Amino acid sequence: MPTHLCQPGTEATPLEAVTGALGLRLVPTSAADGAETAQASCLARGRRVCLLTAFVVLVGIADLGLTLTLLLNWGLSEGNPLARAVMSYNSPGVVVAWKLLTLGLGCTILLRLRARPVAELGAWVCFGLMVWLTFQWGGYMSEMESILATTSEPGQVVTDETWVSMVPNTIAS
Repeated sequence: MPTHLCQPGTEATPLEAVTGALGLRLVPTSAADGAETAQASCLARGRRVCLLTAFVVLVGIADLGLTLTLLLNWGLSEGNPLARAVMSYNSPGVVVAWKLLTLGLGCTILLRLRARPVAELGAWVCFGLMVWLTFQWGGYMSEMESILATTSEPGQVVTDETWVSMVPNTIAS
């Protein structure tokens, strides 16, 4: 990580924030030791943000692949109204563009701010959401297996307002 992102004294480390909130003060043995500690903490934070962001990208791409597979073969129940609106264009290209743009924008923000504690917090939140999404997909695939076993008509599995499909020769909701 470029060292200009980690200027000593510009950001409090998590330990400094906690000890400061408790009214305690960490005193380095010298000013140079304090600067080196802050620099090392900042660099470690940047590495964590980069690793967490890489995980978010990998799970995001897997999510896109699963979404397209279901959309183009059977359809799926989409709980997110914004995603349903994007899918209503009935274009896999629009879905891919939307997913990659939103994923790219979020990850770019995290990476640009990676030296700041707020970026690390954001990266951990995104990580947690992607872990949750992974479990959601597991449950959803089990549910879809039982739904698909009872129908022979692709794209017309469910008829509620959350159902979207891009199966050829079917009408998308």
